Formats: sequence, structure tokens, C-alpha cells
Amino acid sequence: MTIRSTLRRRIAAASATTLLTITGAGLLGIPAAHAAATGYTTASVTVRSGTNTSTTALTTIPAGVAVSVQCQTAGQTINGTYSTHYWGKVTYGGKTGYVSRAYIRVPDATGLGACSTSTPVPTTGVTGYATASLTVRSGTNTGTTALATIPSGAAITVQCQTPGQTVNGTYSTHYWGKVTYGGRTGYVSRAYVRIPDATGLKECTTSAPAPDISAARQRVLDRGMNWVNRRIPYSMYNYTAGPDADGYRWRTDCSGMIAMAYNLRDQSYYTGNLTSKFYPIAKSSLQRGDIIGNLGDPASAGAAGHVVIFNGWTDSTKTRFRTIEQTGGIGATQLTRTWGDSFWNKQGYRFRGW
Repeated sequence: MTIRSTLRRRIAAASATTLLTITGAGLLGIPAAHAAATGYTTASVTVRSGTNTSTTALTTIPAGVAVSVQCQTAGQTINGTYSTHYWGKVTYGGKTGYVSRAYIRVPDATGLGACSTSTPVPTTGVTGYATASLTVRSGTNTGTTALATIPSGAAITVQCQTPGQTVNGTYSTHYWGKVTYGGRTGYVSRAYVRIPDATGLKECTTSAPAPDISAARQRVLDRGMNWVNRRIPYSMYNYTAGPDADGYRWRTDCSGMIAMAYNLRDQSYYTGNLTSKFYPIAKSSLQRGDIIGNLGDPASAGAAGHVVIFNGWTDSTKTRFRTIEQTGGIGATQLTRTWGDSFWNKQGYRFRGW
């Protein structure tokens, strides 16, 4: 073999190797992977299973940590260090998930591409903000079970809305929003949720569970008895707490006991304005946990009005009834009263949420 033919064979082999390398890099249509970009957390940030704060929290990255952002994808808009709807895919502490780029500073994101696989579909809905500490409940009524508490100012995803009990708060509304918070799904009154853009908020396709009225009535009786057992003295000027852990205080007169028993916190109640929460019912319809009083007259404040919790009839003729009440000269007590023997005990009322 001549030197020239040997050289030709070596050049041909080298060319084939070069061609194979080039085609392997992309000429055969194999996509090259997007380069990851290094980011730095501007605050403690949660890694989630999807691009939405309602998805499962996997782990937490402390502030100031360098993370490799593999790719980014659109999701829930978050207002943090930055305002953005982009979420970055990261792996931290052995967990792979998504973090909002609202808390990730990426000095050079030019090579950061879109994630090639879809993230878990987030819960649809709109972003709202709690205007006060807000209770997530099992139904659309303050008599239903409390599941979780959302702190004031927290951003939440309202999945849908449905009618329920009217609540007077930051706003006055009978709509309740379905939310997931702290792993619990339930309903919050929209009276305490500010939604900058509610155009995409739809009606819930399934109704909220009906409140357990029997349990709600028992809670009213139990809360009233809390003051009776504690022998709370009567006063139109003093305030004291009920059985709640947060120590919220109510006025210690007859209307204050009703507000405490029903856990009404949106305003100060007296016999003149309790009709915003209660409607009149026939004597024959009265059940334990309803109330009896002279309500609705602005002039019925103080000694001109009285209201009690109805705790059942003592006789088949429905002449005498038991009460749980806060009354002058006695304080929190249980009494047996005669129907219609006074100006105030001729009308029964029922909670509007029932």
C-alpha cells in the first residue's frame, strides 16, 4: 500500500467520525437540552408539586441559596420580590418540583428554556387576598366546622364561588369561595377576600355540603352555657371572652350573649339590629337554639329590649319554656319563662344561616 492511499483512508475515517459526532448533536433531529440557569432565592421559598400555591408543598429552600433552575413554565401569578406568572423547575433536598420565580433572582436567564413536559394542572380559579384573619369552613355557613385559618394578607386561589350565609365584613355578600389552604379544602366568606380580577371566577359545579343544623344548634347552646357556668355578671358596658382560644370578647348583656353564642364578630349587636342575622318564625316552629325577643326596633336598646336563647318547652301546651340568657341583676343564667307574659317574649327568631 502506498503512503498516499494510506493517508486517504485516514482522512476518510476522520471525516466519518466528525460527521457522526455532528449528526448525533442535532442533524438527525434530536433536540438539544435547554441549559439550566443558576438562580438565588430572595426569600424562603416553597418547592411545590405544581405551578400553584394550592399544590402539594414538597420542601422549603432558605433565602440566599443558589439553585439550578432547569426550565420554566407558566402558572399562578405571584407578587413577591418580583411579580410574575413563571415558575421554575428545580431539584432541592432530593425533591423535584416548582418554585415561583417571584422569589428567584436569575442573573442570566438567556439560556433558560420552557419546560418540555407539562407541569401538573393547577386548580383553576382566581387569586384573592384575605383582608382579615379568615376561617376555612366545611360549608357556606359560620355554623359549619372550622378547618383552617388563613392569616390576613395571605394570597389564596379561589377555585369557584357559591351562595351561602350573608356575612358583613370588609364587604357584604352571601357568596363563599372554595379554597384549599394548609392541605384542607373548604369555603371562606368572600366578605373577607379581595379579588382584584374576578372575571374568571365561576360558580361551583357542586353545592357545598349542607350545614349540620343539629350540631350548629348544640354549639349555640354549649356556647351560651359557657357563660352560665362561668357566672358572667350582667353589664351593658363590660366585655368578656367566650370559649374561643383567640380570646375574642363580647359585651356582657343579653344581645352580647346572643352574639357570643352564635359567634357573630362583624359588628356590635343589640336587639335593634339582630334582625340582620335572624328572621321571625311562628311559635309552633321554635326549636332549641332559636331565640326569643323583641327585635328590630332601634328604640329597643337597653332596658327597652330583651332577647334569650330558647332551650325547649317544659309542657305539651307550649306555655312555659326554658332559656339560656344574660339578664340584669342576675347575669348569665338558665330560667323558665311563660310565653307572652312580657313585652319581649311574644316572638321567636331563627338564624338566617339555617
